[in-house]
Amino acid sequence: MKTFENSKVTKNEKLQRFELAVEEDLAILEYREKGGVYSLVHTEVPVPLRGKGIANFLIEQTLKQLEREGHQIRPLCRAVSAFVERHPEWERLLART
Repeated sequence: MKTFENSKVTKNEKLQRFELAVEEDLAILEYREKGGVYSLVHTEVPVPLRGKGIANFLIEQTLKQLEREGHQIRPLCRAVSAFVERHPEWERLLART
């Protein structure tokens, strides 16, 4: 069983990023917000944790939270863009302008 799947993704508004604590490390998804549109600019998973699905989990949980809050996204990060391409159901959050 993956140890992070019961972890909670939190929004750190001061640092403008979503965070996922895994073991003793922190995976992050940085954003810039303007007018309710979140530009998702960078995803980073510490090297020892890569290849375990953590980035996908972080992205999915972030998108779920933004959807609950009624926001749209601009996926400027390659990882987020690739995730949305693989999961077209998330295209509903894409900002149109």
